[in-house]
Amino acid sequence: MEFPEKQVNFQVTFHSLVGICGKSYPLSFGNYCGLGQYYCANMWAENIEEFKRRNPEITEVKVKVFDRICVVIDERIPKEWRNSFCLTGSGYHKLKYLKPLLEYCNQPLDRYICGCETEDQTPSSMGSYNMKDNFKTYTCTLCKRERKIYDR
Repeated sequence: MEFPEKQVNFQVTFHSLVGICGKSYPLSFGNYCGLGQYYCANMWAENIEEFKRRNPEITEVKVKVFDRICVVIDERIPKEWRNSFCLTGSGYHKLKYLKPLLEYCNQPLDRYICGCETEDQTPSSMGSYNMKDNFKTYTCTLCKRERKIYDR
């Protein structure tokens, strides 16, 4: 399956509402957000706004689109500004879109995909974090299999 590259407005269209206090940009954590009609998987809202403030001439950016999710790939934006990864507010995506996205972004598949899903099913693993032993337990809502994923 081919995933297109597009130009989109470099404008945050929605974002989560986590209180972020960082002042040293780019931030390593921030609010997930959207660019145009797409959920942006690799830039925080705060980093977009600060980068735009510093570079007002950039009004559109190049993205790679995976169904309703985009990844900013524009070389004018240094990698350290576009190296986050978050799917928290992205909604549900069929495996045929999610798997190539995760591979493209070098993300571990086992955090998001159980393996029991078909290409047209939506992975639906629920997770809980164990801070003491530094792992997250994921339970697949389809097959009920549990798996522990240790922080890498």
